[in-house]
Amino acid sequence: MANGNETVDFAVSLEFAKHIAMMARTAKSHEYRSYFLELEKKWNSPEVVMARALKMAESRISQLQGTIEEQKPFGIS
Repeated sequence: MANGNETVDFAVSLEFAKHIAMMARTAKSHEYRSYFLELEKKWNSPEVVMARALKMAESRISQLQGTIEEQKPFGIS
């Protein structure tokens, strides 16, 4: 009990907590909205999108090169 009122704790997902924080009409929720919007803008910037794509491509190339090495006939280098 808090201040004579019964309280209940809830476990919510991060996504739902973000949703609640962005819908509230308080100064703190405005900070949350600004933070999430700025984070999303950075995540979707062309430079960051390209960096993620290049990292994924490099990983795939490395994986395929390993497969090629494994599949080479014996004695060929």
